[in-house]
Amino acid sequence: MIHAYPPEVIREAEAPFLARGVPLMRRAAHEVAQRARALTCQPYPPTLVLAGGGNNGGDGIWAGAELAARGWPVAIYLAAPNANTDAIAAADTAGATFLTDLDPATLGRYHLWIDALAGIGLRGAARGSLGALLNKLRENAAITTPIILAVDTPSGLSETAHHPALPATATVAMIAPAPAQFTPAGRALVGTLHVAPLDVPLDPARAGAIMIDEDDIAELWPIPRQSDHKYTRGVAQIIAGSTTYPGAALLTTAACVALSPGMVRYRGECRTAVTTYLPEVVTVAGRSQATLIGSGMPTHLAAAQVSELLTGEGIVIADAGALAALPPPPHRAPLVLTPHAGELARLLQITRTEVEADLLAAARRAATTWDAIVVAKGPRTLITAPTGPFYLIQDATAALATAGSGDVLAGAITATLAQFAARGEQGHTLPPLALQVALAVSLHAAAATHAGGYPLQVRELPAALSATLRTLTGRAQRTKRE
Repeated sequence: MIHAYPPEVIREAEAPFLARGVPLMRRAAHEVAQRARALTCQPYPPTLVLAGGGNNGGDGIWAGAELAARGWPVAIYLAAPNANTDAIAAADTAGATFLTDLDPATLGRYHLWIDALAGIGLRGAARGSLGALLNKLRENAAITTPIILAVDTPSGLSETAHHPALPATATVAMIAPAPAQFTPAGRALVGTLHVAPLDVPLDPARAGAIMIDEDDIAELWPIPRQSDHKYTRGVAQIIAGSTTYPGAALLTTAACVALSPGMVRYRGECRTAVTTYLPEVVTVAGRSQATLIGSGMPTHLAAAQVSELLTGEGIVIADAGALAALPPPPHRAPLVLTPHAGELARLLQITRTEVEADLLAAARRAATTWDAIVVAKGPRTLITAPTGPFYLIQDATAALATAGSGDVLAGAITATLAQFAARGEQGHTLPPLALQVALAVSLHAAAATHAGGYPLQVRELPAALSATLRTLTGRAQRTKRE
């Protein structure tokens, strides 16, 4: 897992080190200089340091001083009157030059830009002289395409992550990334993210965002134990599909079976098709720890059943047709919503453009409104509860952008949550529900990659889920034995 922290948490963590005189700024500058050398093929590329005030600008200027001392042609533009004077003196001594203007011809001479204009504490859009400067830099960068190395964060990327910023080729996050860098908009701006911990510890419980990967699946998955039987491994229930969309019934149920809970019940309209294709599925009513409803179903069919399910105890996963049938809270059952951007817009009665402009804000609002975990599906899916950190996965292959992959995801989430819930009933400590969901989302993405990516037929995904989970959990078991 990679944890991202709010700016105030990072400042609190570094404060005692700064008070003791630990040279964090010099360490940070060295990390920037090291990354600058790794980014370019030219041995001494013309380099422009764009420096603001405060620690962020100081990091950039000191990095420029280090590079100039190594013989790099470095120019520094001071965009703020309160730039670090010690760093300026060091850069001057090392041979860096200082610019007073940034006209297009001047900007075009520099192959590498080090962006140290604004740090992680920016709130809202950059305004005034900084906003005008960023506009000029963005316009020029679009034409001259320099390598841009951001210090801490791309300048202009605020805590809400949807304001215009200077896109980076790579970003060096000092101590830890900021949550804005993990949002879909932020991830599109940071380029390749490198973290420089600077030996400053942070409390994971205070993270604002968490990115998970395949190693986390292997570590946290509720692998069956020798003493388990089918009821202690979790029972998942699927209410999906219709005469119009029978494929949704098959895909959701096949994905659920692929992840091997103790039992899968199917209670939708397509029983004959499902049991013919998947004979291990049962169709009788009974208890389940997690129920999926809505995939491939018209809203009027989902409405009565979703209301009844929410009065029970098992986790309810509402997808597609069930999203428009949700009763207002409170509800007894834990609830997971799986909207894509269009469905999220309809839930919140806003435009799709507004959702895509700030996906995190929209997902948080939906999570709060329905007291639910929200899986905001898209090219960069995020998972959030009403409070606490939100979760991201490593980028998925674009091959998943095809009809039916959301049905497979819904089935995978249901199987995953049923197995965790069964483990919880036996007294085991469980990861947060949002993290459980994120593991399923991550596995779904990993399966598509392991299946070979594009072109991908969705019917291949359930088998790929099973094969990928087998590989990952097998790897974890071998590591534990070793």
